[in-house]
Amino acid sequence: MSQTKLEFLPSGQTHRGLLNWVIGIMVFLTGMSIVAGIQLGLMAEDWRLSAADSLTVQIIHPKPDQRDQQTKAALAVLNSTPGVASARAMNDGDMSALLAPWIGDTGLIEHLPVPQLVEVKLMPGAAIDLQALEALIVDSAPNAAIDTHEQWLDDLLALAQAAQLIALSVVVMMVVATIATIVFTARSSLLAQQETVAVVHMLGATDNIIAGAFQQRFWGVGLRGGLIGLGLVALVIGGVYFFSLNVQSAYLPQVTFHATTVIILALLPLVTGFITMLTARRTVKRVLAEMV
Repeated sequence: MSQTKLEFLPSGQTHRGLLNWVIGIMVFLTGMSIVAGIQLGLMAEDWRLSAADSLTVQIIHPKPDQRDQQTKAALAVLNSTPGVASARAMNDGDMSALLAPWIGDTGLIEHLPVPQLVEVKLMPGAAIDLQALEALIVDSAPNAAIDTHEQWLDDLLALAQAAQLIALSVVVMMVVATIATIVFTARSSLLAQQETVAVVHMLGATDNIIAGAFQQRFWGVGLRGGLIGLGLVALVIGGVYFFSLNVQSAYLPQVTFHATTVIILALLPLVTGFITMLTARRTVKRVLAEMV
């Protein structure tokens, strides 16, 4: 029976043609959505961690001498506050680099009323009453204000979560579309071989044997389609990575891939093969039950 399971289906009935590429394209879209979702989650976590242990103090005053005096006063308060690891006033070079993406390297920083920024690093796990700290700083520097980046971080996290939901929706739709394609293909293939299946049935083949033949055939289809999709994902990711090496911009994050992303992508062909195999088996057994 082991040979019968493989030989009564004509070669190429299910695994040749466009089906491999249809599944491959669906796996490609699924893989890219998974990559986008995971990378957005990792970026959001990096943003959260970077904002949790830092804050910025702004001193806004039109007169440079007054601004410098208040900056020194704010630094004195910060450096004497428990939980503050370091406090450093940003110099003109730092400010120029910070504003370069918007105004370029034009030297305008020297002629603009830019507020003085103080970069503050907090100790890990430090519990600081920011309202009380701001009140102490304002007592010594009336034009100072603390920026915890909270609103900026909340907006970025909300955007990242929305994008992750979209990516998850795409993954779910691709899985459903793949299952629907396999159901249609397996059903059509079985009905096209209805006479052959009837003869094999008469020779003693059970529904499980017939379903097993389709199961093995569609396992190969799913595996090949998964490998095609994985290859397309690798090409796109590789292209993006090598492109990022030649582009330096403050607007573009560094392209890195977590081990979790690589493992999930590597498992995609196997998962696709199993989904295709199980879907084909259940579909064939359902159709065989209807044919009785």
